[in-house]
Formats: sequence, C-alpha cells, structure tokens
Amino acid sequence: MLESDLNERSDRLCQAYDPDRFARDSASVTALVRDYLARMSAREDPVWPAVSPDDLLARWPDHEAASPATMPELLASVLADSTHQHHPGFVGQQLSAPPPLVGPVAMVAALLNNSSAIFQGGPVAVVLERRMISWMNRKTGFGTAAGGVLTSGGTLGALTALLAMRQARIGGDTWQNGLGGGGGHAVLVNAEAHYCNTRACAILGLGECAVIPIATDASFAMDLAALAAAHRQASAAGRRVVAVIANAGTTATGSHDDLQAVAAFCEQHGLWLHVDAAHGGGALLSAKYADLLGGIERADSVIWDAHKMMLMPSLCTAVLFRDAAHLQGAFSQRASYLLSDDGARWYEPAARSFETTKPAFVLPLYVSLRALGEKFFAEHVEYAYDLARAFADELQSRAEFELLTRPQRNIVCFRRRAGTADSDALQLRLREAVNRRGRFFIMRTKLRGAVWLRVVLMNPATRLAHLRELLDELAGEPA
Repeated sequence: MLESDLNERSDRLCQAYDPDRFARDSASVTALVRDYLARMSAREDPVWPAVSPDDLLARWPDHEAASPATMPELLASVLADSTHQHHPGFVGQQLSAPPPLVGPVAMVAALLNNSSAIFQGGPVAVVLERRMISWMNRKTGFGTAAGGVLTSGGTLGALTALLAMRQARIGGDTWQNGLGGGGGHAVLVNAEAHYCNTRACAILGLGECAVIPIATDASFAMDLAALAAAHRQASAAGRRVVAVIANAGTTATGSHDDLQAVAAFCEQHGLWLHVDAAHGGGALLSAKYADLLGGIERADSVIWDAHKMMLMPSLCTAVLFRDAAHLQGAFSQRASYLLSDDGARWYEPAARSFETTKPAFVLPLYVSLRALGEKFFAEHVEYAYDLARAFADELQSRAEFELLTRPQRNIVCFRRRAGTADSDALQLRLREAVNRRGRFFIMRTKLRGAVWLRVVLMNPATRLAHLRELLDELAGEPA
C-alpha cells in the first residue's frame, strides 16, 4: 500500500477535525442556544412537545434514510423536540437547569475525552475529583480518614455504597466466593426510599427479600418505633440485620429522616448506616437548611448528587465514606495493564469505582464552584426551599386545593379537591391537561393509596407568580 494513498485518506478524515470549521459550527450553535435560552426565559415555547413516542420516532428517521443536514440544523431540531428544563414552568422532575457556563466546559471535556479512571488517562479530572471528594466530605462532616469517588448517578452510587457495606458487615471474601446462598441478612429501609436501594441489594446477592421497609410517620420520615420493632422481629426470626438506609430527602415528598436518632440506633446495634442524600445533600451548603441533615456525619456512607441541587449536568454523583478503607475494600481486583500491583493509589479511581472509561463529569462542578462561588449554590438551595414553603402557603390559602404535608425542601405534593368526582382520576386528568397545554410540566405520585400532584422546584427562574398561574390553570379545569 502506497504511503500517498494513506496520506490522502488521512486528509479526508481530518476534514472533520478542521479548527476553522469547528469555530464556524460553534458560533452557529452558540447563537442557537442563546436564542433558545432567551425563548425559555420569556416562556415563548411550550415546556415540552406534546407528541407521542411513535410520532416522534417517525419524525426522526434512521440516519441512512434521512436527507443531509448540517449540525446546527440537527441541533435546532433537537432543541425543539426536547423537554425544556430552563423553562420556568418545568416543575415536574428532579432534573436541573444547568447554568449556561457549563456548556463550554462540557464541550472541552467531551473534546478532550480523557478517561478519568487513572492519572495518565485524565490527569486534571483525577486531581479535581480528589479535590471535590475532599470538599464534599468536609461539608458532610467526615474527618480526615474519609474517602469517596464520583460515579454516574445515584443508582450506581447506592450500589457502590452497599457493596462496601456488604464487605464490611457480612465479611468473608465475598468478592471471590460470593454469598454462598447468603440468606438471612436484612437491610432496614425507609418505605419511601428510592427503588435503587432494593435493586442494589438484589444485585449484590442479598436478594430483594433482604429489604425490610420501615413505615413512615405523618411527614413521611422513618418511624423510629417501627425501625426498632422491625429490627427486633428480624432478629427474632433468625435474620442478621446488617444495615439501615435512611433518607436525607425522599424522592416523592422530599422528607428527611431523623439522622441523629437513626445514627444512634445503628451505633447501638452495630449496623452500617447509609444515607441517601442524592437530592438533599445540597442543603449542606446552606447555613439556613444544613440542620435538616444533622447527624449525617455519623453515617458510614452517603450519596450526594451534584446534578440535582448543585445544578450540574447529568450525571455527577459523589459516594462518600467516613472511613476510606471501606471503599478500598469494596473492590478486589488486579489489572496490571491499568492499576498498580502494590495496591491502588489515590490517583487510580478505577480501583474504587465500577467505571473504567469514566468521563470527566467533575469538570463542570469544579469550574462552576470556582467561577460562580459556593455562595451561589447555597443561595439556590435556599431560594428553592423557601419557594416551596411559599407555594405551600399559597395552596393552603385556596380552599379548592389540599396539601399533603408541609415541605421540608423543594418538593410539594398536593391535589385539587374532587367533590363528588373520582379524586385519583381527576388528578391524573389535570396533570395530562396541564402538560399538554405546555405552559407547565408537572408530575404525579401515589402515596398512602391516593394520587397526588407533585411539583419539584429546581429552576432559579421559577417564581411564585408562575406557581399561582399553575394553580389558576388547575382550578380552571372542569372536574
């Protein structure tokens, strides 16, 4: 094969890498996104396209059958057909509206495409992860022996934490030998906990049967008497209770467990305490609301999602351990082509994480903290929490609405009173009508046998006046 032929092919391929072409495309996309953000702020577009999955599938043909299109044209269509979390009316899901500055940061991370599993693969990302984990551990109240890792979301975070728990509390060489049938273990979990905790127990070989849900009180926090009773009953049945999973903000209602009391219970009985602070961890930045997480410093492991109340793009979850040795012991593998043979170093996150090809999702977090300041994120948490309380007050001032429970953070569950109508059917119909109209996007949940409308306040652009409009719209629908 002639070298000239190889060079010609290289030239053709490198046209896609042309810096000037990149600059032109980037300028077009920047203008496109700028106009998009302006439209969102002005509420000129619906929150989401009221289109069926099948219709949208037909709108986006297989690339082999599609007509040619430029990148800006394609991205304009992506923006048009997506759900708009920067719209003030997006109050439905626990998804952030990232500050626009993270866009260029994410672009740099994507172009570098460093794998932050080991130092040589992603030097800056590995170093910044070390810094961010240390900072989050300090905010959590953990001491100098703490450790942790960034991973892709709360589900993988829970799996990492409970893997460490399994090794620390059940013992043996579980990594090599498995649980050997391992029946008889039990994990006590707030009944309102995220489903990822049960999934993690099943994946880890404990089985879904190991998960014992603990009843909640009127505010949907773990009932401490029920916790003690479940422990007694499991022990009397010959089951070994190994852990308690508590919530620093449940998914459905945002309720916080009494972490001080749960921690004391775990210490008394020698149990691992895992705290799911995926959503609620951001309150640690707020002097006003940090007390909601009082006792979290006594946990063995914590998960904290930066892609929720710290407004980062998905995904960026910290898995924190009060004792770093527990994370070190969670994984036990050798890989001479990647890791040191004499034990994992701090700059080898692959030894403490499920991911090997790991994107630099730490970069937007670090740059945002440096550029915007920690105070910005604390103010965001306080604004969202205060807005939820103001919205609850507004709901209670309107006779046609019923509030489920006073919000502890930025999630509010409520419903319209039905009169003689079927209450559950009415809530479902109201949600469908509001979402299809496009000025708002809300969710629903089922709690204690009833359907409730659910609002999550995470966008700094959402104001109380917008929420009043939402209630007017809900009230105006015929029952």
